[in-house]
Amino acid sequence: MKIVSAGIIICEHKILIAQRIHGKSLEYMWEFPGGKLEEGETLPQCLKREISEELGLDITVGEFFMKSDYHYEFGTIQLLSLIHI
Repeated sequence: MKIVSAGIIICEHKILIAQRIHGKSLEYMWEFPGGKLEEGETLPQCLKREISEELGLDITVGEFFMKSDYHYEFGTIQLLSLIHI
């Protein structure tokens, strides 16, 4: 099972979501930005790194929001969401 962080980023009453790119699994689907947890990394460190790499933003990670497990044909993903307001 892959563990993935997701950031629920709220700014000025707007929520940031991103669309997956063409050629990747689940292409064109909408998602909260984030990514896979690397070995030795905490969940907040993972989210901070992924947001920096993907969006060029330096965020302060807030509190844990929820956990969801998703079962796809290629495997199971455990999605751990954190909030940044």
